[in-house]
Amino acid sequence: MTRYLITVGVILLLFIGTFGAFNYFVDPLLLYQQQGSSNATLNRVDQFDNMRFSKPYHVLELKPDAIIIGSSRSGTIIPKHAQWLGLKGYNFSLPGMTLNEINRSVRHAHANHRLNKLMIGIDYQAVVSPLPTSRSGFEPDRLVSSATGFRSATYLGQYLTDLQASLLSLDIASESLAALSPPGPRVRKYFSNGIWRSITNQLTGRGGYIFSAKNTARTREVTPFEADTNLAIYEDLLRFCYSNNIDTRLFLTPTHVFVVDLWFGLASEALWRDTHRRLLAINQQLASEYNRTAFIIRGFGNEAQVTDEPIYLARHIERAWFDDGVHYRAKMANGLMKGVWDTHSDFGQNLSSDNIDQYLDSIDALLISDCAAVANCEASSAIALDATSAPIESVRPFT
Repeated sequence: MTRYLITVGVILLLFIGTFGAFNYFVDPLLLYQQQGSSNATLNRVDQFDNMRFSKPYHVLELKPDAIIIGSSRSGTIIPKHAQWLGLKGYNFSLPGMTLNEINRSVRHAHANHRLNKLMIGIDYQAVVSPLPTSRSGFEPDRLVSSATGFRSATYLGQYLTDLQASLLSLDIASESLAALSPPGPRVRKYFSNGIWRSITNQLTGRGGYIFSAKNTARTREVTPFEADTNLAIYEDLLRFCYSNNIDTRLFLTPTHVFVVDLWFGLASEALWRDTHRRLLAINQQLASEYNRTAFIIRGFGNEAQVTDEPIYLARHIERAWFDDGVHYRAKMANGLMKGVWDTHSDFGQNLSSDNIDQYLDSIDALLISDCAAVANCEASSAIALDATSAPIESVRPFT
């Protein structure tokens, strides 16, 4: 009987060891071999749903000292610029990243390796949506706030849990098998510097605008819009950056004026204006408190012929700045990086409490001009209320 139990135990251990070794060497999420890996290796499987698992560990391994962080709107921006020469850049953005997740992730990256440059994309919708505070897959214990946190019981416990999930789970085994299989159709392409891009025209142009509008309207159904909750997190995030002397620049992620009109229907223009004012006021208040020059906050929402561009059919999407009114084509992503970091860029505008109302007025002017080009500008409000009708009438004729 003893010999039988020993034999069964040895077989079981061999099976577990082989299973774990298989997942370790295939490493579909590049949790163990991110350093020096190729983009082709990263693209063996779709990484989209696993970013909240894998990216914190990628940051630990790569040790970037310059990061871009935000939602998927920031996820296409290449972390490379003349002012970043000599620095290791990484795009730490996540799909639907909340301000709470941004705050925790910036601290995690800085605890691992001191940040020199930081670029933060601030989505208006993320500021005025208090719930959820994090998305599915986010584990706060996976992130630390200081170097000593890597030795804490909570972090070590989460690390062991993640170790088991990355080596011994059936889900990861499925990903490993997919990584060894011939690649099927892909909708996104991933890069080792953290960015990802859509490589399909699916949900672009007219269809993309309808999809993003309905998603925005559904957000309003889950929770009332209010900014207080996330502005407190935003202040905590900026306070951390000021206190640690991180060269930080922020940008307000631009959206098509159709989406701005939709936000007015979902909440109010008063909330839109007040939220923007408070974002600027908090930054300037902290700069004064720390006796520092205020962080640059760049706005791009009033760029004529960009945020009010026609909504192209998917087959003509290469002409566009936006895929769907909120996500960016490559020329927009490149323009945002240059606009934020180029000293004399004419793309975008540095914002302060002194000029924020003028900036918001200029966005209103684009919206009014855009509405004048169509037969009926009231449809977006209807979309906001029931999220069922197609928001076609609220934008320019499709070209």
